[in-house]
Amino acid sequence: MKNLPIISVVITAYNVEKYIGRCLRSAINQTFPRQNYEIIVVDDSSKDRTKYGLELFKDEVRIIQHSERLGVAASVNTGIRASRGQCVVRIDADDYVHTEYLNIITHWSWVTSNSDGLNHLSFYHHKFNKIHDMKKLLSKIGVPLKQIISVSYTHLRAHETLRYLVCRL
Repeated sequence: MKNLPIISVVITAYNVEKYIGRCLRSAINQTFPRQNYEIIVVDDSSKDRTKYGLELFKDEVRIIQHSERLGVAASVNTGIRASRGQCVVRIDADDYVHTEYLNIITHWSWVTSNSDGLNHLSFYHHKFNKIHDMKKLLSKIGVPLKQIISVSYTHLRAHETLRYLVCRL
């Protein structure tokens, strides 16, 4: 039996042909050992050339196609359901991450994990200027308590991602 990955990286995509290549290259080129993470891209029925961009990476990522547009939440849920890793990390398709991103996330996850196996994590919602507790949100909507790491919805770029994560350690 093949070893399961430690991390599942879930990327949701909709009409991101201009950005998907850079996003996937940054996810693939991590210093974290490649055999320890998987990359899942959920294409939410894009109307542009996103599908073509994804095909260029078909040997390195798992691509899931929605037959109709379901929205970002449904796409994230599809990716989480398909994941095999112990942790799920989300990256927006129009963003890219630092090469140390998964190393830092893994270290931070290990340092801050608590007894129930779920990290006490939060994410910042930039539109409402509010920090949300992931554990409370997950339990409210009945998501299984699989370790989920959500860093931010604020479109962090590579140089900002490292600074943000280092501050959170």
